[in-house]
Amino acid sequence: DHIDLKVAARLGIQVANIPSYSPESIAEHALTLMLALCRNIFPAHQQMMNYNFALDQLVGTTIRNKTVGVVGFGQTGQAVVEILRGFKCRILVADTKDFSEECKAFGAQQVELEVLYKESEIITFHVPLTKDTSYMVNVKSIEQMKDGVMLINVSRGAVFNSIDVYNALQRDKISKLGMDVYEFENHVFFFDHTNNPVDDQLLKAFIQHPNVLLTPHQAFLTREALEVVAERTIYSLNQFLEKGGLS
Repeated sequence: DHIDLKVAARLGIQVANIPSYSPESIAEHALTLMLALCRNIFPAHQQMMNYNFALDQLVGTTIRNKTVGVVGFGQTGQAVVEILRGFKCRILVADTKDFSEECKAFGAQQVELEVLYKESEIITFHVPLTKDTSYMVNVKSIEQMKDGVMLINVSRGAVFNSIDVYNALQRDKISKLGMDVYEFENHVFFFDHTNNPVDDQLLKAFIQHPNVLLTPHQAFLTREALEVVAERTIYSLNQFLEKGGLS
């Protein structure tokens, strides 16, 4: 979503991408958000900074025995499911392709998206941003979900209709929200705004909400992933130099 491919093609500029680099990094970040929200880690840390050691507001929940929905069963979704197996939870998967047999090998069950929404207590999204997935989480789909559902998004910000999600948070339809992406993150994320305040009231509302954990699009950012990115970038450049183009 950063490059106008039609203009690049018209100008004869070749474009290469790296479609997969350490899906485990992104999967582990999704689980990090999930666990931190379940166990109120961020509020606990804030309390500790003020030397407040009271436990009254820190009662959490376990993932064990919960129904967790994984939307998207690509490489990252599969990595998430593989980790979730260790938590002894019920895992539901929704995808436009038939992965029912593969899901069985992971101890998961593939279901229709509406069923996943209806039965899951935690839902994590691992889909690309397309015309079909844009705003797939909206006021209508949120109403299909359980009251008090937890949502995790480490895919693309516009998979969520941010205003609908925030409104659902305000009325406790969504109890906890973990996001590594934000619909309007362009020109905001990846930059230091310490001395240049961000003028986005919705983003500020998410950041300040006690039941939201927001990270700055860092799910991919591990040493292992960066090594893969470097290696495959060099490979693409070598192909261009040696063959006069990208295959």
